[in-house]
Amino acid sequence: MKLKLHVFMITLKNIFLSLLLLSLFLLNSCKKNPKELYNLDFEIINAQNGLPKDWFQYAEYPLSLSKDAISGRYAAALTSTGNGNYGRLATVLPAIYDGDTIQLEGYIKAKNIMAGEAGLFISVRGSRGDDSDLSLQYKSTENNEIKGMSEWTKFQISCPLPKDADYVEVGGYFSGKGQVYFDKFRVTIDGRDIQFLKNNGKKVYKALLDKEFEVGSKIRLKDLSPHQSNNLFLLGKIWGFLKYYNPEVGNGEINWDYELFRILPDFVSAKHSEQRNAIIHKWIRKYKPKEDCETCIPAASNAIQKPNFEWIEQNNFTSEIKAILYEIYENRHQGNHFYVNSNPGIGNPLFTHEGRYYFIPSSDDGFRLLALYKYWNIIEFFFPYKHLIGKSWDQVLKEYIPIFVGVENTSEYEQVLTQLITEIRDTHAVLYGKKEKEKYYAPIEVKFIENKLVVTSNFNSGKVNNSGLKIGDIIVEINGVPVEKIVDSLSRTTPASNKASLMRAISLNVLESHTNIMKITYASESGDRDTALTLYPDKEKRRTPYTEKLGKKSYSFLKDSIGYINLESIRSEEIEPIKNEFYDANGIIIDMRNYPNIFVPFLLGSFFVDQPTPFVKFSKVNENNYGEFNFTEPLTISPEGRLFSKKLVVLVNEQTQSQAEYTAMAFRAGNNTTILGSTTAGADGNVSYLNLPSGYSTRISGI
Repeated sequence: MKLKLHVFMITLKNIFLSLLLLSLFLLNSCKKNPKELYNLDFEIINAQNGLPKDWFQYAEYPLSLSKDAISGRYAAALTSTGNGNYGRLATVLPAIYDGDTIQLEGYIKAKNIMAGEAGLFISVRGSRGDDSDLSLQYKSTENNEIKGMSEWTKFQISCPLPKDADYVEVGGYFSGKGQVYFDKFRVTIDGRDIQFLKNNGKKVYKALLDKEFEVGSKIRLKDLSPHQSNNLFLLGKIWGFLKYYNPEVGNGEINWDYELFRILPDFVSAKHSEQRNAIIHKWIRKYKPKEDCETCIPAASNAIQKPNFEWIEQNNFTSEIKAILYEIYENRHQGNHFYVNSNPGIGNPLFTHEGRYYFIPSSDDGFRLLALYKYWNIIEFFFPYKHLIGKSWDQVLKEYIPIFVGVENTSEYEQVLTQLITEIRDTHAVLYGKKEKEKYYAPIEVKFIENKLVVTSNFNSGKVNNSGLKIGDIIVEINGVPVEKIVDSLSRTTPASNKASLMRAISLNVLESHTNIMKITYASESGDRDTALTLYPDKEKRRTPYTEKLGKKSYSFLKDSIGYINLESIRSEEIEPIKNEFYDANGIIIDMRNYPNIFVPFLLGSFFVDQPTPFVKFSKVNENNYGEFNFTEPLTISPEGRLFSKKLVVLVNEQTQSQAEYTAMAFRAGNNTTILGSTTAGADGNVSYLNLPSGYSTRISGI
């Protein structure tokens, strides 16, 4: 009897333990399914800031946690502060799942809304190099106006999922006054819950999932001492060195923009060189190579540009710091890089995953410094014309650190960005994304002729020029300022490779203004005169549409059986007729004071050579050793069909730029070619685009 009772008690105990374990399992399951990969129900909290883990805030309205949830313990909330007008919360999902359509569903609740709109959004992101970190697809809840109070309501949206996507942002948005709650998000791909899908093997770039500083850098840099400025100069050099040589960064393991914001506070606060060196040593030691590089070799002896590491020896670094830097270089990243790819078949760099950070204001000190570091290092490692800049590129970085730090507003930020870009002396370098006030334009056109600003046309604008200015008049002063002084001022913010392209660019802008009246002093046949030139809103500007030029025949005969070709309007189907009709011409003139409509170096160039003739070679960066440039083998033009043996004259001037200059080189390979005209724009080499913080972008001649 005692034995049976003992067995019975053991059985009860086992049952009790089993029930207890089952209860604990069910309790934990309610809290969070252990198989789920993403915190779409806001239940996992970031211990450092008390916010939902892996979620971040865009724009002005702050993200917070709320216990007013439809399921589980927590919901997320966006609250208007009165200082802004828009808020957004988002999380990042890697695009590593097969499928054609991605869908987001979630619940929204509103409280004390005066007027506004709330909803869900999906943003599918990618990077193609020409406009990096771009939106491949975007979908949001449309026209969802909310007022007053609303209970939990379910919404859902969907959009295509392109194969070349890198990652997907999903979340909610709110504009207006009040507070909006979000909860119980669910993402599916072709109807299958993303929490339980298998990775298709596509690489996950950890750098894309790091969104810690999406709202701002939290960096304050004002009133720098010379010691601090010098430290920031060294930081910019080391930051760029590690960005392009460290294998972890090259493999997309680290968001290198945000790594800058993590190291900056300690760096700026370093009071002397020893403290600075201790910070550097601790920082770079984390990025020592994990394995030896078997393909890393020194720069070629005949390289036309090589990486320069003199700064490592010249800045009082410890032997340990020097050793680590050299070790990183000797075991550097090889091949395509997270931040740089090579344009297939051409070779100019594509700067990938360089976000524009549209939501970051120009008042953010950290992001302005990031803009300087990004641009300076891209020129340092990837600009093939760096040797023609005409001043020390290191000195440029030293000079611009206090300038960028001291910027007070958006206008000043654009000004210093343009000044910096102008330093490289590249006519391709233009700043895009300017937030300018409305401008007014003149109903006349002007050009610099023999250093004089001359009226060249009353162009077909549909506007009246009642100022008395006529073609041939020379403008001497604008609003009381001599033209020479205006040119000197604009030269500092007008990117140009040479004087010809500089004066061309200035002539296009010199008669623009933010007011609609411009006072002009000019010289005419009857003497010096003053007048008031009426300007018109830029949005009303009407020039001859480019499509009208394309409709015109590009070739004709001039007198004495001279053939004339205008490349601005040439079409592919005209190439063979040109060769046939001009074969017996007494000569041919090709007008290239414009930009060619199609690519003709080989199609038309073959008409003027009797044997394969080299006409160009390129300098390209070594993708296994950034900073090293080498020449390629020359390209040749080969004859095709009959040869035109008489004289070819090619007309060029400052309008001849980029592809036009390249085409002129191809024609110059002809047996009997004369290049006639004036200095071209000096911007030959395929364009590479790069993005800069606060919504800006620019470009360089990449080869």
